[in-house]
Amino acid sequence: MPGVHRWATATSVSLGEIAAEPLIVFERASAGRLHVLETFFALGLEPTICMEATTTPLILSAVNAGLGVSIIPTPSSQAPLRGLDVVVVPISDPVRPIETGRYVRAD
Repeated sequence: MPGVHRWATATSVSLGEIAAEPLIVFERASAGRLHVLETFFALGLEPTICMEATTTPLILSAVNAGLGVSIIPTPSSQAPLRGLDVVVVPISDPVRPIETGRYVRAD
């Protein structure tokens, strides 16, 4: 979220608070989108989706432009945030992590 957002100095925000904000999400059928929306729906929340994007840098640029807030995996370094006026604020509700694995051909 942009550094001027009212949550910029918050220690955490809840999914209920996030649901009322314009939300920028990954494209339809992506794992990054589905696991976040599952968490909202499990809590009976309907997020206000305002934009879909295909990549994390695009989402961060949209947040930087003030178009909304987003829930994305926390970057392992500050490099993706360099040059952007965005702040990472922890979510107080648990969000299920994305299950990852490596698939190989069974020969």
